Amino acid sequence: MKRVLMAIVAGLLAAGVATTYAEDAAKKPDINHAGMEKLGWKLAIQCWTFRSLTVFETIDVAKSVGVKYIEMFPGQKLAPDNQTGVGPGMPAEALAKLNAKLKEAGVKVVA
Repeated sequence: MKRVLMAIVAGLLAAGVATTYAEDAAKKPDINHAGMEKLGWKLAIQCWTFRSLTVFETIDVAKSVGVKYIEMFPGQKLAPDNQTGVGPGMPAEALAKLNAKLKEAGVKVVA
């Protein structure tokens, strides 16, 4: 009985945390890019952190949280509908799609 009650409480807590996170994520962060860039700093997302996502999805995450730079790694899939691995040997067509996505999102690759 205690285990069932504890499982219910844990589920309710997890639902509350998820709801709070979703509400916070919907707010646009206030990142002072001009101040950071004046110091030579570039806040970036390392794509390896989001290796379970595609590069396109990672770019969307960066844009949604106000980050303007990403660091890529070879082999990450390009998009949900394009399983081409990103890297030096990727086809020109895939590279063109990647560049278009980056431009549309206002995100730049720094590494």
